[in-house]
This record gives sequence, C-alpha cells and structure tokens, in this order.
Amino acid sequence: MITFHSFEVEGIEKSENGPVIDVSILPNRSHDCLSYEGMAREIGVLLGQRVVPHNLKKFPKGNTRKLSITNEEEKLCPRYTGLMVEGIQVGAGSERIKKHLESIGQRSINNVVDIMNFVMFETGQPLHAFDADKLTSESNTAHIIVRKAKAGEKMTTLDNKDVELNENVLVIADSENVLAIAGIKGGKKAEVTGDTKNIIIESANFASSNIRKTSKDIGIRTDASVRFEHGITPEKTKDAIIYVASLLAEFAAGPNFTAGKIKDVYPEKVEPWKIEVSVLEINKSLGTAFTDAKVANILKKIHFDSSIIGSEEGRFEVIVPPDRLDLRIKEDIIEEVGRIYGYEKVISVKPIMEDFIPAINKNFYYTDKIRSVLSEMDFSEISTYAFTETGDVEVENPIASDKKFLRNTLAGNMQKALELNIRNAPLLGLQTIRLFEIGKVFEKEREYISLCLGVSPTAKKKSPTSKDILFSAEEKVSDALGVTLIGKTASESVIHFDLESVIQKLKEPSGYKFPESGKEDIRYHKISAYPFMLRDIAVFAPTSVPALEVYNVIKEHSGELLVQDKLFDVFEKTFEDGTKKISYAFRLVFQSQEKTLSDEEVNVVMEKITAELNEREGWKVR
Repeated sequence: MITFHSFEVEGIEKSENGPVIDVSILPNRSHDCLSYEGMAREIGVLLGQRVVPHNLKKFPKGNTRKLSITNEEEKLCPRYTGLMVEGIQVGAGSERIKKHLESIGQRSINNVVDIMNFVMFETGQPLHAFDADKLTSESNTAHIIVRKAKAGEKMTTLDNKDVELNENVLVIADSENVLAIAGIKGGKKAEVTGDTKNIIIESANFASSNIRKTSKDIGIRTDASVRFEHGITPEKTKDAIIYVASLLAEFAAGPNFTAGKIKDVYPEKVEPWKIEVSVLEINKSLGTAFTDAKVANILKKIHFDSSIIGSEEGRFEVIVPPDRLDLRIKEDIIEEVGRIYGYEKVISVKPIMEDFIPAINKNFYYTDKIRSVLSEMDFSEISTYAFTETGDVEVENPIASDKKFLRNTLAGNMQKALELNIRNAPLLGLQTIRLFEIGKVFEKEREYISLCLGVSPTAKKKSPTSKDILFSAEEKVSDALGVTLIGKTASESVIHFDLESVIQKLKEPSGYKFPESGKEDIRYHKISAYPFMLRDIAVFAPTSVPALEVYNVIKEHSGELLVQDKLFDVFEKTFEDGTKKISYAFRLVFQSQEKTLSDEEVNVVMEKITAELNEREGWKVR
C-alpha cells in the first residue's frame, strides 16, 4: 500500500517493540514525512482513517527565571520558541522512550536528551536543551541571542570537536558565548549533564538553504540538520515544545518542577497557501472522468480544506496544510488526487492521432542526417562530459576538481577518446579509430552545437592517413547538407565545426524520413572489464592451403578465450630444396569475462594451437 501510493518500503525488521518498517522517504516529502506523525498521517490517508492526537499530560506551570530572546536574523530564523523549565532531575532515560530510540538505531544519553530526540523523530521538529545556569545571566534573566558568528569565533561541540566559525554561520548565543550552531549541533558551554537543574528548551525554525550550506562548510551533518535542510514549517515549533514539557514532567521532573511562560518570537506568521484547480484540469491531466463530488471526497480524504469557488461548478479552492511545503501549484494538487485515488485504477486510453502533424526539429533533422553519413563511413559516435578542467564558463558547484568549467570545444575530449581507444584497437579489431561527437559547447557569450571528428590509424603504415579520412568525411557531410563545411583543425587527428551556424542557414525540412526496420539478427555481447592479452603466431603451409583453413584450425582449438583475430601478414618463400610455401601470420587477442588472464593460461592455449598446426602435413609454425 505504501509503496504503490507514497514511498518505497525498503524492508521490515523484527524488534522487541514489534516490526520496524524501513521506508525510503523521497526528498520532496521529507518536510512532513521524515517523522512518525507524518508517516502516521500518510498511512491514515491511505486507510481512510484519522490520526489519534497525543494524549498530553498536564504539567506544572508557574513563575520561573525570565527568558529573553533576541532574533537578529529573522530571514534565517523565521521563528524561535523557547521555554524555561526549572526543577528537572537528570538521570537514566525511561525504558519506554529508550526502546523506541534503540529500535531505530539511536542510543540513549539521559532522560532529558532522550526526550528531545524522541520528540524530534515523533514530530519532525528538532529541539535542543541548554543548561540555563551555565548561561551568562543579565539581571536574573536568561538571554538567548540568534545571530551570525563573529570572525574567528570558535565553539566546542557536544562530542568535543573544536569548530572554527565564520561570519556566515548562524549561531545561538548568550551575551558572551556561542551555545550552539543553529539547527546543527549544540556546544559544550551549556551542555545538559547529571548536575543540571534548570533548562531552556529551544524549538526553532531555520532557513533550509543556510543550514545546508553551513553543514557542508563545517563538515557536520546531524539528524536535526537533515530535517532543516529539507525545510520544515514554522508552525510546528510551539506544539513540539509543549509536547517536550509534558514528557519532561512525566519522566524528568524533580520535586519543584515548574515550566515558565512560552516565549515565542514569530515576526511574520505563515499564511495558509491556497491553490485553485478545476475538475476539468484534473481529468485532462490524469485521463479520468471524476465528478465534482468524487474530487471533493478525495480532497476530504487527504484532509485538505476545500470549497467550490463562487457559483462556478467544478472549480475548487484548496487550502494546503502548513506542513505540506511541496504543494504550491495546481499540478501538485492533481498529483495528490491521482496518487491517492491510485494510478493503477486509471484506464489506459490510446490517444487519438488523427490529423496529427509532428513538429520538425531542424537541429535534430540535420544532425541525424550527419550521423547517418558518418556511420556509413565506419565512424562511431561518442558522448563525453560537458564539464572539463578549463573553459570560459566556470561552474559554481563543480562535480570534481578537474571538471570546474563547461567545455568550449569538443576537441579536447575527442583527443582523449582517441588515445583511449587506440590502446584497445587490437581488441576492437580496427585498423583505424574513427570517432565523432555532436554536442553543445559553451563560450562566454553563447552556446552552440558543434561537430567534432577524430581519426587515428592503428597500423604503422598510415595509409590512408588521418588527414585523408577527415577530408573525405568533411566532403561527404558537406554533400549531404548541400553546403561547404569549414572546420578548425585542432591537431593532425581532430577537426571540429560550428554546426549550429551551418544548420541555421539550411532550409526548413518538410518531414522526417524514417529508415525501414532491419531484419538482421543483431546480438549484443557483454564487454569484459578485464584486460586483454596479445599473441602472434605464424605458420608455413603448402601454397595450396588457403588462409581460411589455417584460421579454422586456430579457431577450433583456441577455446572461448579468443575474442579477436586478424591476419596481418602473408608472403611466399622458396626453400633451398626448391619447395615453395606460404606464410600466414595471425594476431590473436585473448580475454576473459571473469578474471585477469595470466601468461601461463594463455601459453597453454598457444601450445595447443601450435601442436595442432604442426600436426598437419607440410605445416610448420615459425
């Protein structure tokens, strides 16, 4: 059920508390389903049931030391909710909470920290506790400041790592010291220990982009930062802090346990997101025939508040729940309706293609024609990385240190491809490596389609030469397009063209010409990942013996390891006794699909072939 409507279930494991379901949450739903509450709501929707709310126990409220919160970075911290709790008793975690944490691979720290972690996994809202007595107080007031770190400022984390901060890092501090890296990791300064009596509970909301960047820069990623990275609604903070206070009263309360007044800094409250969508748009996108009532029932099942707009039938205004940050346009609502209804229930209908005229893509038409011409000349198409070590346009987040730029030519990658393939020429059985690539290149002012040709003869005698083959290919492509191509020579083996400028001048094609389906029995063979080995063998035979007969003997006794063979030399010789014989020399390529071959293994095969050739009358291996 979950797999077909929401997420993939990776597995189900048994534990002391019952089965543990491992669900792979997709990134676009991490903000609401990376929690037990979120998954319970999701499963409840699929089963047509509502989630039972928490049975929160009341906790003592009264006067505590004052808590003051200053938020200097409202864009990076849209909401900060804090609560002073006094008279707690830190000790071992409760067995009930410990079992839940251990079932998901979390270790117990103490009852207070366990409660913070438990509520985070339960609600999806990260929380943190500071020892209130370790803060620098001002007139009996604990002051929490949300600010950017100062240049050169440092903090020791809870796991005893010293982190140097920079001015882009958002921190939680008192008037003198950094207490935590916001949304990522707490510090030693205000750590909750066995001696802690009074705490400040933090339940805040932080900007996802800043948390993601900070986490990467300082090299720390936590369960809290993962949740903030994907985005969380600010609406969760207050409910989560009340939940924590209730659990503290139950599992960590001392004789004088008291919770103060919740301090909530929420400068710009998030307004409900509204989306308009019609039944006609839903049916057109999904291929369904829903009625207004059917759509209304599905929206009700998802617990979306919706209403018909004015007097217009079939047009809904949907109010998105605050925790569904992934729903922002009508297509999102249509997708929700489709997945909850069940895509497997949608009946497939063949589209009506009457009077349909496909649009002609001019670039595709002419590049496909070029591919056909070059393929007939035994060129093979390659596709290389658009990212290179040098270029005109630098990438902001490169995938590797040697791929920081977008390519401004195809020639560099072509040269590397030729060098790579020339080493494998014996395995490929080619006398000449012929390659071409059609792809985008990027200059400072523009990007365009380029054609690059590369040729490298494998034989020592360069006949025909690379230059001859490139010139011939240039001529044939020019003839096919009806224009004269003028390329830039990058080396003796590589030439490239500004293909887009050429295509723009060509006439608009009237339609595609698709080739007839071939009837050849084409089979594809797996390419071995292991290196090949070369052996040459030459044999004298009577002049009446054709090369094919010699080859058949070699093939018959070489086994499955022989993957390529080539007759590379033939000559006649007259011996002292006047007899004439012909010499055939073959280059044999051996390779295994399972392992790297040793010399001994190949030598055994060669000895067998040699013995068989020498047994023939008048034959002699040289």
